[in-house]
Amino acid sequence: MFATGLRPGTSGPAIDLAMFGRTWDAAPQDIGCPTRIWIGLDDRNVPVTAAVKLGRMIPGAETTLIEGAGHYWIANNFDTVLGWIARQQF
Repeated sequence: MFATGLRPGTSGPAIDLAMFGRTWDAAPQDIGCPTRIWIGLDDRNVPVTAAVKLGRMIPGAETTLIEGAGHYWIANNFDTVLGWIARQQF
C-alpha cells in the first residue's frame, strides 16, 4: 500500500509532514463538539500514547483503543465511524 501511495510522487507525504509537524492553529482544549479518537494498539505510524494524550486534552473526548488494529483500521470500519458521527447531537 505504501509503495502504491508513493507511485505518483513524494509531494503528498511531504505536504502531510509539513502540515502535521507545525504548530496547530487551534488548541485541543478549545474543542467543544463530541469527539472520539480511535487508535489501533498495533499502529506503527501514530504512537498510542500520543493519541491517548490528545484524547485527554479534548474536553469530554472518548478514546477507543483497538486490539489487533493498525494505522489503517479505518479502511474496513467506515461504518463504525460514520455511525458514531451520525448519532451525535451537534
